[in-house]
Amino acid sequence: MATDELENREKYSQKLVNEAYAKIEALEGAKVKRIKIEPPSKYGGTKEDLAGFLTNLRSYFRLNDDKFPDDKAKVLYVATRLEGKALRWFEPTWNDYLTEEDKDDRDAFTQAVFRSYDRFEEELRKVFGDKDEKIHA
Repeated sequence: MATDELENREKYSQKLVNEAYAKIEALEGAKVKRIKIEPPSKYGGTKEDLAGFLTNLRSYFRLNDDKFPDDKAKVLYVATRLEGKALRWFEPTWNDYLTEEDKDDRDAFTQAVFRSYDRFEEELRKVFGDKDEKIHA
């Protein structure tokens, strides 16, 4: 009887393993393919290009959300997409973030824009955006 019981348990265990494998295979087959898009073009500081640049970034972040787990990662990424006037404006802040290990030693502005991507975007709009954007919309 003990042998029969062991055989039954073994069969039951094998059945559970097979069911688990079947579920895993079904889930793997159901994975959604991500749309691959090119990174947004670099932004040089013109007011005409700012709205499109920010829209492209939001789309890029949404389609690659696994690569941007927090606001800090987004701001660091955007820094790599700046050039010209925009880069010259942000470079001191970016440098402050990268060189000051202790966040308490960083400038208040640096802390604010790396803590909140929305704040970073707001500051970018203040400096490079259309001052009459609502009028021109």
